[in-house]
Amino acid sequence: MKEWLKKSRHLPKKQFFDSLKSKLVGHYNYFYVRGNSRSVWSFYYEVISYAKEWLNRRSQRKSYTWEQFKRLLEYMGIPKPKPTEKKRLHQVALG
Repeated sequence: MKEWLKKSRHLPKKQFFDSLKSKLVGHYNYFYVRGNSRSVWSFYYEVISYAKEWLNRRSQRKSYTWEQFKRLLEYMGIPKPKPTEKKRLHQVALG
């Protein structure tokens, strides 16, 4: 992911964030099952941190602060991790 972020920082902002979104959703769909939330959230925070770092290197303009970058992530629709496996509490209770 680090290499992709580094290579893709030149893309137009919309295209960059659309690609990032699909990569993150694919990662969540594959890895976010019960018992793996810590790892997936750690991945999310690391990717977001690297994305901010590489986007801030794109130009000589003033860099994004964390607050500005969080707003940009929300605006661009970058999802936070959520489990793909549905909980089956009623089946466990009936057990």
